Amino acid sequence: MSSMWERTYSHGSITSKALSLLPSYRVFRKTYKFLKKSQWWSKEQLEEYQLEQLSKLLNHAYENVPYYRRVFDERGLKPGDIKDLNDLQKLPLLTKELVRENLDDLKARNYSDDKFEAVRSSGSTGEPAVFYYEKGISHAIEWAFMKTQWDRVGYHFRDKCVILRGHVVDSARQEKFWETALFRRWLVMSSFHLRDDTLPNYIEKIRKFRPKFIQAYPSTITIIAKFMKKNNIDSFPTVKAILCGSENLYPWQRELLEEVFQCKVYSWYGMSEHVVLAGGCEFDSHYHLFPEYGIAELIDVDGNPVTKENLGEIVGTCLHNYIFPLIRYRTNDIATLTPKKVQMW
Repeated sequence: MSSMWERTYSHGSITSKALSLLPSYRVFRKTYKFLKKSQWWSKEQLEEYQLEQLSKLLNHAYENVPYYRRVFDERGLKPGDIKDLNDLQKLPLLTKELVRENLDDLKARNYSDDKFEAVRSSGSTGEPAVFYYEKGISHAIEWAFMKTQWDRVGYHFRDKCVILRGHVVDSARQEKFWETALFRRWLVMSSFHLRDDTLPNYIEKIRKFRPKFIQAYPSTITIIAKFMKKNNIDSFPTVKAILCGSENLYPWQRELLEEVFQCKVYSWYGMSEHVVLAGGCEFDSHYHLFPEYGIAELIDVDGNPVTKENLGEIVGTCLHNYIFPLIRYRTNDIATLTPKKVQMW
């Protein structure tokens, strides 16, 4: 990761389910192998890579995505007119409203219907939006980036991990607010039953599970931390780090979590639309962008680029979702640009 503006197998044979997972696994391994190499590239190498990938994406969008063919033609542009990253500003911003209005025309015509996986964003900063992943492939690429991010803090898939990220747990109807997953390495806990009368059971279950990491929404893990502090409950000695994502992690939350859990707290920034990905590292609490993932811009209220250390809205262009390209997509999220890092708000 650069700091720039910065399976199932049966014994003796492979099951049919595993065969269906093999293409996704190959994509994951290929992407992960590439990221382990590209994280050491120079700023110039990364910018060259971004421009190459952008050129491929724009050519594809012009040839196969009706919405972008119309956008280019209305402006008298061709993909070749975008010669550097600044030229992206020749194209209009894509809003959530425009996505809803042009949903079908944003789908690439050179993909068969069975390749489209419909996804709905959480709508944390506005009305939820519907868009599409390439079935199997998009998730594999995302996992490769996340594993690269988590490698920085020592997390491995074999490690035991508690998950508190807005999941609905089926067993909650029977007053059991958790279930295991990923070969019992994950303890997935309901985020919707954190009450004073249930929190002691949550805490006891986490302690018995002996996780090495906790993945959580900041708001969710903060509920547990407040309860533990109020009731003088000891931390979990096996927990090495808290991994927070999908919401802003405020300084007071980080301070509280590190005090209660007696470990480091890391955070990452991403979204269901897969246009921008950034994460903290082992050295500070700022966010570092993955330039291989997408092209990120900051704009002011008038839509102009933010070039100094001022607040701006994050605009992202995904470089790997060809089935439903999002180019200059307005996220409605706010950040501050610094020479090497991005501070999210």
